[in-house]
Formats: sequence, C-alpha cells, structure tokens
Amino acid sequence: PPGPDTDPRYRHHLQRARPLITPRRNPIVILSARHESTRQATEAWLRKHAIRWRQLILWTGHPDARWHTPTTVAEWKARQLDTLRPVGITGYVESDPGQAAIIAEAAKMPVICPAAGRVFNTDGHWR
Repeated sequence: PPGPDTDPRYRHHLQRARPLITPRRNPIVILSARHESTRQATEAWLRKHAIRWRQLILWTGHPDARWHTPTTVAEWKARQLDTLRPVGITGYVESDPGQAAIIAEAAKMPVICPAAGRVFNTDGHWR
C-alpha cells in the first residue's frame, strides 16, 4: 500500500489490491494490525475475493499507537493469538519476517512466513 491505513490512498489501493495468498481452509480467523476503522472496506475486499472468515480481529486502539515501538504490532498479535488458543488456533501466517519471529517466540506457536520462505517456531514442531 502507498502508506498506512489512515492514509486516504490506502482505501483506493484496497479496492484494487489482489490477494498474495488465498487461504484454502475455510472459515479462518484473520488477525490484522489494520485499524478497526477499515473493517467495512476490509470485509468488502475479503468478500470480493471469496475469502470466508470466522472472525476478523483488527487493531482497536489509537491508530498511531501501533508504531509506538518496532515490536508493538507483533507483541499485540501474539497476545491476540494467546486468546485464540481455546478455539483451536495452533499456528499463524505472517507476511513480515521480523514480526513472524517475534510472534512465534512470544505466542509459543509456529508462524508461517511466505516472504521468508520458512516457518518460525519455538520448538521445531507444528502443534
């Protein structure tokens, strides 16, 4: 995208963006640091690309708080994943290699990172 999701150009980009990876398992839980204010546009994009989801979790805090530290988003995602364990979430897919490593370590679960071409995990096993 041309900038953060608070940038007006982001919504224009979202209308034209194509999925890089399409989930084969449906429905899925989607955890994204996109701000809650993008929910309607995000859901429209998911429907447009026939991606079914069971739950869509977006950042609900102040938009700028996501960038407070370099690890803020990854740590938030790890905490969210921890709350999803009871519903059977045992792994995650993350596009950013730096975040993937942090999430895997903090959440203690495997994180697939297509951009890095690997699975980050803490014990070498997919649970």
